Amino acid sequence: MTHKERTAIIRMLRDLIKADAVIDSKEIHTYAELRRKYKFTQDEEVSAATLPLAEAVDTLAKSEEALRKSVLQASIDLILCDGFCSNEEALMLIALMYCLQKDNQGIAEIHSVYAPEVAIGDHQVVYIESKYDQQINDDIRRDYRTIDRELHLAGFDFSYIPMITEHFRSTDISLFTEVTRFLAPTIAEDKVRLLMKQLVQVTTAEYLTDQLVNRMGMAALRETSPSLLIKIGNTYVGERPFINFLRISVDDDVLPLVRDFVDSYTSLLSSDARVVKHSQDREGQFMYYGFYKQLFDVYVIQKGVRSNLLVDFVGERFILPGLGREIKGLHRRDKALYALLLMENDRGGLDFSSPQTVRQRQAYERRMAEIQTKYTLLYLAFNGDKSKVPNLEMPEIRRPIVSNIRRCIKAVSGYLHNAEDYSVLTDSQGHLRVNLPTELVDVREYADGDPHEVPMVTSDVFERVKGVREEK
Repeated sequence: MTHKERTAIIRMLRDLIKADAVIDSKEIHTYAELRRKYKFTQDEEVSAATLPLAEAVDTLAKSEEALRKSVLQASIDLILCDGFCSNEEALMLIALMYCLQKDNQGIAEIHSVYAPEVAIGDHQVVYIESKYDQQINDDIRRDYRTIDRELHLAGFDFSYIPMITEHFRSTDISLFTEVTRFLAPTIAEDKVRLLMKQLVQVTTAEYLTDQLVNRMGMAALRETSPSLLIKIGNTYVGERPFINFLRISVDDDVLPLVRDFVDSYTSLLSSDARVVKHSQDREGQFMYYGFYKQLFDVYVIQKGVRSNLLVDFVGERFILPGLGREIKGLHRRDKALYALLLMENDRGGLDFSSPQTVRQRQAYERRMAEIQTKYTLLYLAFNGDKSKVPNLEMPEIRRPIVSNIRRCIKAVSGYLHNAEDYSVLTDSQGHLRVNLPTELVDVREYADGDPHEVPMVTSDVFERVKGVREEK
């Protein structure tokens, strides 16, 4: 057993002991026995205090099967040593079983998040996906009542965003307006319809990007398969508060997975008494609890508006129509790169990483030539001179451009909802990208001198840039 594995075990055992906020003397005695069994050192115990649970479980998930079995049994012994298993302890133990048991390897993982601005509440099971999966969503809609009832009887609330937005969509606009005025009197009445429109159009993928990836910092979920996400507890890593979540992949049908989760969870509990909400969606009622409240608070009671971005090539402007503002301070070279990043978003952004081999060098040169050609087209679209087009391949030229774009976006960030989506980011692969959904970007065209807005993907400029890809 390695030093890293022993440190991971300590972290896991400590979170189990503190799961229900009650530290029993029998738990302390059992931990002392496990300390002797696994030969924990004081340095390892000190190191464990600053190790996130997600990293600890990931380390153990990669360990030998014999060690994983030993650790799981130790966890069960620790939980049951006082003769009682609380809801919090059962949930933590189930999470470990999903992550460490051989049959479950690869379908579950734990995420540890520092001080999230928005958190999934206790006893919520949230369906998430980064791309819409038709089959899984059809299965959920077909079995929604059964899934919801199974989880309710175990004390959980099932949060499926399409059903929640349907509730808001069916709400009478006058009731929505009055509730908004009551909860947020500072919001102008003429903005309520816009805010309601934003709320009812929220998709699962958009929520994932907005709230979990950008706001809560769960970057590993940016590209995630259909999954259930469950909060399993609060803890501290050093002096910093963390929240731990369990993500379980949905490979086929949701209902059998939910039943397996519920059966495993309830079989561990020492008490059958569970608190179950009985709130129902009735006519004339505005649901304002749990995930309904969270979505309303985030997408309506917020300091900013999620605005479309309008690109005006002739006027050389980037406009935020929802705010009545313009992104100021961008030079022509900045505008051309920003427009290119918006257009390349669906292709994973722009890759400027240097080659390591001869074969990579050839691919790199082709990639740079394509990027430069597209950039030139956009520089000219912003009324630039072809002889003055910057060479993006040169880091000393490219980096100041990116820095100024970020600086200009930051200047309007106080007015935007999720300003991170409008800025230039470097993803886990080192690619530059702007994560604003393509459908939020429009282009102003001037057919016969008459200005009008069209979606970016149908604009003449986009078609010319796309043509560079197709010529290859």
